Amino acid sequence: MFLYTIAIFIKTENYTLANYLLANEYYVSYHSNHGSSVMVKFTEFRNYLESLKYRNKRLKLNRISVHADLLRERSSGTGIEFNDLMQADFVLLLRGDHDASDSYDGWWPETLVYCVRLRGPFEIFSRAKSKSYFALIKPMLGINNIEELRAQLEEYKNGSIKLPSWSYLRLEPAQLLGLEKLETIA
Repeated sequence: MFLYTIAIFIKTENYTLANYLLANEYYVSYHSNHGSSVMVKFTEFRNYLESLKYRNKRLKLNRISVHADLLRERSSGTGIEFNDLMQADFVLLLRGDHDASDSYDGWWPETLVYCVRLRGPFEIFSRAKSKSYFALIKPMLGINNIEELRAQLEEYKNGSIKLPSWSYLRLEPAQLLGLEKLETIA
C-alpha cells in the first residue's frame, strides 16, 4: 500500500505529500517488544517475504522475484500502471539509500527487476530536464541539488552503497534518471 501511495502522489505530481511520507517517522509498537525504537523510517514498510522464496522453490517456478511478479499481476486494473509502481520503487530506493544509516536501512525495490532492460529515464526524470521541474522533485529525493544526486550515484558506482541486483541483472540508476539531461533547460 505504501508503494501504491507514493506512486499515486508521484503520478498526480503531489511531491510535497510524497516527501512528507518519506521524511517522517512512523510508530511501530511491536518494536518495543524487541528493544528497538518504535519510531521508524518508511523503509520499515519494505519487508522481505521469505514465504515467496519457498513458494518459488516448492512450485519450481524458477522466477527471479515472485514478489515482483505478484506486484505486476496485481497492478492490472488498479488505475496505476506497473511503470508507475517501478518509478515509485526507484524513488523509494534513491531516498532510502540517501537517508540510510547502514546497508540494512534502505529500500529494496522489488519491481525494478523488470526495469533492468529499460534504457531510458522514468517519466518524472524525463520531465526534470527542466530546472523548475527538478526543483519540484528534489525534496522528495531528499537532496538539495544535482551534485548530491551525482555523489549518490558515485557511491553506487564505487560500491559504498550497494545497488540491488537479481541474479545476473543489474540496475543502471544513471539511465533511469536520465542523469545527463537533468536540469539542462530553463
